Amino acid sequence: MFKQKPQEDRDSPKAAAGGKGSLLRRRWKLLAVCALCSMLAAPASASGSNAAVQTAVVLGGLASGQTASLEGPFVAGESTQLPFEPAAVYRNDEAAASTRLEQYDVYYYNENTRTVWIYDTRAAGRITAVSPSASAPTAVTVAGTEYTIGTASAAAQISSLNGGGVGQVVTLLLGMDDQVVRVLTGDQADAVFYGVVQSASRSLTEDNGADVQQSVAVACTDGVTRTVHVDKSLNFPAGWLVEITVGTNASGDVTSMTQLMPVMVDQLGAAWVKSGEDRYETADDMQVYLWYKGQYYPTTLAKVDAENYHLIGWYDSMGCAAGGKVRVLVAVKKD
Repeated sequence: MFKQKPQEDRDSPKAAAGGKGSLLRRRWKLLAVCALCSMLAAPASASGSNAAVQTAVVLGGLASGQTASLEGPFVAGESTQLPFEPAAVYRNDEAAASTRLEQYDVYYYNENTRTVWIYDTRAAGRITAVSPSASAPTAVTVAGTEYTIGTASAAAQISSLNGGGVGQVVTLLLGMDDQVVRVLTGDQADAVFYGVVQSASRSLTEDNGADVQQSVAVACTDGVTRTVHVDKSLNFPAGWLVEITVGTNASGDVTSMTQLMPVMVDQLGAAWVKSGEDRYETADDMQVYLWYKGQYYPTTLAKVDAENYHLIGWYDSMGCAAGGKVRVLVAVKKD
């Protein structure tokens, strides 16, 4: 049994400027003119388009003639279930096997084709700019990247009329086209990212007297390279696979950054890996890298195997409900 179809709320594109059709037209235009970016590229903001799309464009299995039946965006709660059994699932625009919704996942669906699109991309940090105005923002900048606001409720949360805006520590929930669907603040704004340490440096800071500040650049699996400030006494060498927790402390910096745990992988499954007799679940957004001479190159699971590559899975062991999963898989080609 599945739950009743969720009621459309203010997060629906119908409530945002341009409506649902405008959002999808922007999506098709972006897909038609953009090449696939590498995982180190910052997400781009899509621009609007009012041109009618009549071609047989396919968006994650959804033909352009079927877009009138697209519902969403919705934001999943702790126990949200889909209103039907999906025939096809796409997570972050790639085919996925799991239909499970985690809290704060952004999702859309077409009930006619039984297709679901799920996005778990987030951006966390302090808001440094909004435009075109503080009271009626249509774009917001967090951690150095500008995002288009895609729903009326997100715009209201960021508006200065409601106490939001520059200086606020937030987590943005992103949907199609990396558009902002909802804004989390307070304790909800904690976010977790995974990635590879690119570099670390220490420098003098005199904001509150002379002190040393350590900055670490991490290429995260969501495609964004983040520079975070961490305890100056800790060492994070280049090449480490780490988990970053961004919290709501006064500075907007990370509350913790820990190394992921490695495990040698000798078997690959659709949503799991095995090391001997031990089995580990893989994250739906697991990033796969090819390692060569100290450099990590993003690739896909379909391009590697246990026969021709040494495989190392990196998993978080923090004991949280969503933990214990392999977040990064590193492949080293056998000689």
